[in-house]
Amino acid sequence: MPDLILAGIGWEPEIRGALTVVLGCTVLMGSVWLLLATNTGVRLGTLIALAGFFGWMFIMGLIWWMYGIGYVGDNPTWEGREIVVETATDAEIATEHVEQVSSNAGQPRAIDLVRDMGDEDVNAELDTVDEEEITARLTEANETLAVAAAESGIDDPRVLSDEQLAAAIDQAIDDANQRNEQLTLTQLKAVAPELIEEATDAGLIDPGVWRLVDAAEAGEAQTSATAVVLEEGVFDDSGEFIVVDTYQRGGKPRRDGDSIWSRVTNRIEKISMITHPTNYTVVQLQRTLDKPTVPGQAAPFAEPDPDSPIISVVMVRNLGNQRLQPALITFISLLLFSATCLALHQRDRRFGEAEAAFAAGA
Repeated sequence: MPDLILAGIGWEPEIRGALTVVLGCTVLMGSVWLLLATNTGVRLGTLIALAGFFGWMFIMGLIWWMYGIGYVGDNPTWEGREIVVETATDAEIATEHVEQVSSNAGQPRAIDLVRDMGDEDVNAELDTVDEEEITARLTEANETLAVAAAESGIDDPRVLSDEQLAAAIDQAIDDANQRNEQLTLTQLKAVAPELIEEATDAGLIDPGVWRLVDAAEAGEAQTSATAVVLEEGVFDDSGEFIVVDTYQRGGKPRRDGDSIWSRVTNRIEKISMITHPTNYTVVQLQRTLDKPTVPGQAAPFAEPDPDSPIISVVMVRNLGNQRLQPALITFISLLLFSATCLALHQRDRRFGEAEAAFAAGA
């Protein structure tokens, strides 16, 4: 057994890394201790060196604790609690405080909101396909490949004929249109939050007790939900489904706006809450149509299967212990620094009393 352990340890990076750390500590800390020991004595020099070291560790631990950097614990993560199909009843949802899972069944399509309520800029960005740009881009790319193939004298299979080029252009335009049609409410909130707010005030969007999350905020939760469904075997590959929308509920209160008053009141409200309310997130997924792939060509555009149900992944926020380790280091270093300083103080006091007694006796 020891032979197996030694065989698994290599010079790079295990032994080299350990020797580098040991040598660095010996040279940097040892040189300071050696200077103190040769000038003040081994016992006093060691005490001064330890006091300086623990004082430095206290300051460093305080910085790690404040900014969440350095030697920290586990970061906050989303943990999968339950996977619910759209047809599930409330009795089948065992997660506490998750009585309902929002469904897309009663929500409007994002692209319809863009067309009915969006202004010219929003429509130009989200509901417009530049067919001329797509045609020019694909044609130029094909001509570049054709010129390179002619110069090299090699038959490049990527060079398309006129019929194939026309089909590729039609497919690219259709994919762009499909991409617009598949716009989700989560994506729309990221680019046009005022449109989502207007639709919510009008009663068109009613997520109930849940809050619609924009795409920028939902990235981590969507990645965690993808890992959960793959681990549970709901899907075999990430290309078999697409993310629809993401909803959040619970957690500490969020501020209403960006004004100074909103920021101050929200900060005070968060600080006054000793405990952390449970934070839930629901990420909705839907299976895509099975499209054949053509060798040498890009993968087909993912299109959701309209007959497949919405799958909701219920997740709970694990706050982790990111600042626990630096906090412990800070308190322990402070105690040890105080102890070494107290020892130095008592030594100086005893030395002073002995010096005063000697002077009085003389």
